[in-house]
Amino acid sequence: MINAEMIDHLDRIGSLLEVGYPLDISLSFVTQYASDKWVERMKEVMYSLQEGYSVHESFDVEGVPRSIILFLYFYEKQGDLPKGFIEASRYLRQQLKWKNQVIKLVSYPIFLLLFSGMLMSMMYLFVLPNFSEMISTTSSSDFVFTFVELLKKAPLILLMCCVCVILLFYSI
Repeated sequence: MINAEMIDHLDRIGSLLEVGYPLDISLSFVTQYASDKWVERMKEVMYSLQEGYSVHESFDVEGVPRSIILFLYFYEKQGDLPKGFIEASRYLRQQLKWKNQVIKLVSYPIFLLLFSGMLMSMMYLFVLPNFSEMISTTSSSDFVFTFVELLKKAPLILLMCCVCVILLFYSI
């Protein structure tokens, strides 16, 4: 799970490595201000490093995205591990920014759909029965009566149209 804490910690590790601190000291500095979950992950990483595993293999713990492990692998092979941590944090920061933008972008149409659905259900529960009862008691034209009957079937027609559109998009 990508979160701001992971991004900040990866950036700090990269900055500390750039300044010249060894990786084990950088990890211990970062874990001083981290959540318990992150501390447990970093203990696993430090243990793996002490066992002789490479950096990218050591960071292959639960909760660290595969993209970060790939960043660390390639930058470790190039010999520029500090830049790997910094670039990984930039990548995650951009990914988190895009995720938040998509959520903002999608939330308004979802709100509109829910609000429209609520209005439609209120109309079908309260307005349409009274309207059709009024038309049946008065002598109005067949056109109005047919229109009201079509309105009663509108949810079914709308649902069928939505299903057709979804099937059309999936077939492309």
